[in-house]
Amino acid sequence: AAEIDATHGHHLEGQVSRLGPQYRDKGVEGSDAQLTLALHGLLHDVGDRVGIDVADLTSRSRRHDVVEARRMIVTLGRERWAQRTKDLASALEKSSDTVTFIQREGTRQRLDDEVFSRRYEKLDHGLIGSER
Repeated sequence: AAEIDATHGHHLEGQVSRLGPQYRDKGVEGSDAQLTLALHGLLHDVGDRVGIDVADLTSRSRRHDVVEARRMIVTLGRERWAQRTKDLASALEKSSDTVTFIQREGTRQRLDDEVFSRRYEKLDHGLIGSER
């Protein structure tokens, strides 16, 4: 039986496969380098969708739009796409502790901020090819 995320009722099994094939590992199964490359492709697509350059996402910038984009990427990555913290940290050039903090803040914002929550859902559905 698939594990269910109590927060959303989503099945966690196979979440990465919800994303398009361009984001999946194309190399040796379990290859961290290949997974990081797939995540970098995802960062580029997310950046294009939210109007933020990948260099800004991986920078130390604290601009509001950059911080929110990071929160969406990390929170979606952990909650919906079954990505490991260390892989997101590598792709974003952050420490695992920083990514954990970003996720906590993203989850809090998703629960407390209706505008952020709608943008979060729109991004998720856009990346998996669904329309809302």
